[in-house]
Amino acid sequence: MKFKSLHYSAPILTLLIAFPLLSHAQNFGNPDCTHLLLVSSFSGNNVKIYDACDGSFVRNLDSKGYLAGVQAIALDPQGDLVVVSEGNNRLVRYHRDTLTYDKVVAGDRPETPQNEPAPVRAPTGLVITPEGRMFAGSYSDQVVTELDPETGTALANIVTAARSGIMGPDTGMILDGNRLLVPGFDSSTIVEVDITQMPSDKQLVSAGAGGLNAPRTILKLDDGNLLVTSWRGNKIMEFNGASGAFVRNVVTAVDRPTGMAFESPDVLLVASDRSNDIRRVRISDGVVLDTLVKSVPGPTYILRLEKQVSNLEANNAFWVIGVGTIAGTTINVDQMYLTTGGQFGDAFNPASINNVLWGSLDVQFFSCDDGQVS
Repeated sequence: MKFKSLHYSAPILTLLIAFPLLSHAQNFGNPDCTHLLLVSSFSGNNVKIYDACDGSFVRNLDSKGYLAGVQAIALDPQGDLVVVSEGNNRLVRYHRDTLTYDKVVAGDRPETPQNEPAPVRAPTGLVITPEGRMFAGSYSDQVVTELDPETGTALANIVTAARSGIMGPDTGMILDGNRLLVPGFDSSTIVEVDITQMPSDKQLVSAGAGGLNAPRTILKLDDGNLLVTSWRGNKIMEFNGASGAFVRNVVTAVDRPTGMAFESPDVLLVASDRSNDIRRVRISDGVVLDTLVKSVPGPTYILRLEKQVSNLEANNAFWVIGVGTIAGTTINVDQMYLTTGGQFGDAFNPASINNVLWGSLDVQFFSCDDGQVS
């Protein structure tokens, strides 16, 4: 793809391009559907991507065989996906725009000949804060560990069995303000820890409260209460978000519920690893509305991902800008942005500018006025 016009002053690059847009996440599935559904398939060793409106299968996330025994999926501050691969002790990152492999964040990196040690054994849950702090649960070691997001190395165990009694930290832990909430599958508890005051881990929901048995995923309701899947109890339960007291059984019509996500304030998407499907369930009365995805092997986690939206049409010219590095005759830019909301002249208002992540870009120069963009 040839570039139309190029102006740069290292290391800032602005580029006017005119070529058909590549296949980004917004082009997957039904073009009229605003979301994708990413479902961790533990026994399928992949993340299955579905259209969130009709449940049709789009494709697998992993095309390289880097995932095994997939658990949680988290978004980092750049919007990229980090997938927990319990079967081979990896955290693997994928580009948000193209849903393609980026790198192994923690654990053995397949691109290198050496075997990098895993900082977390049998990882299950994963939470990444807006500031980039990373917390991973270890099912086998009964801990939640903070990891260095740059190197993937372990920094500190912020939840331990010795302090909180947790056993088997599971997939669906969440961040509620400064509180990290962790389901203990084998201890049938919910543990909380203030990530600004460690160590502070303690039980929020005591063992077996209200009949809780093998919790897997936690969600927070608008009123502050918590929804918890009770896997062996074959139900979804509600607990007081402040005291941990049992409130009610919300859903009893789904056997062995694992992951769940909000479709709307009153509708849940619930995965079952007994029926291997994703159902739509109404929170207010627990009624199963329908089955959205009818066949997914061993679902453990659900992420309802909003598509990246672009109003650009193929073959239209537009400007993108980014900060890059120059290596020989090539400029490499990891993050290129396009802007919306701006106007030329006296009507220009900096507050109205919206920077939209467009993707990564490489520019290779063949001569002073000839080059290639990819």
